[in-house]
Amino acid sequence: TAEMRDWFLAAHDAAQRDAATRVPLSFRRDRVVVALHFRSPDTKAPLPIYKNGTKEYVGGGEQSHDEFCAMWPDKCVTSSYYERVVGQAVRWAGVSRDEVDVVLFTEGKPKAQAQYDDLQAKIPGLQVRRGNGSTFASDIAHLAAADVLVTANSGVSLIAATLSRGVLLVGSNHDYIRQSDGLPNRVSCDVATGACDRRAFAAGWRRAVESKCARRGAAQPV
Repeated sequence: TAEMRDWFLAAHDAAQRDAATRVPLSFRRDRVVVALHFRSPDTKAPLPIYKNGTKEYVGGGEQSHDEFCAMWPDKCVTSSYYERVVGQAVRWAGVSRDEVDVVLFTEGKPKAQAQYDDLQAKIPGLQVRRGNGSTFASDIAHLAAADVLVTANSGVSLIAATLSRGVLLVGSNHDYIRQSDGLPNRVSCDVATGACDRRAFAAGWRRAVESKCARRGAAQPV
């Protein structure tokens, strides 16, 4: 709900103001940051499934991200989806691509380079962040601090979205976030085509920019 989100935001802001609990952010303040959330299970490692009560493992090998996504279409989104939603966000925000940092966060989980090749080929200059390996809070704080957050179908994305004042690009099958109240900057994007709601983006971007400017003026965490 909106009331719960306000409570979480206040607690998060208080933690970021306290030197003992602050998570240092590595984003440049003069850049527009688009953060992509990459679910930790979306790796090339074999994953367990159950058939007739027997555990079997699928995946593994050297498959690319898109090959992996073909096995898990209800959870994983393809590189083309990321490419399209990022392109729309940059155009609709009215900024130059040179002003934008696109950062992929992986919940601190290492993956084979093959997992990133599809994405990096379609989003030139994409930065891959695997987290700092010691605190889960780091990726959450960075995802929440982005100007635009491209969510995954994940509870982790829901936490980051709850703490975010940026624009949320939410896939049409990302039920965790689509069904949550109190997220005013949520923008629906079709996972099959990558097409997002432009009117919702415009409204969310305006609120996000106003909020960022207000917090900078009040010397609050951004």
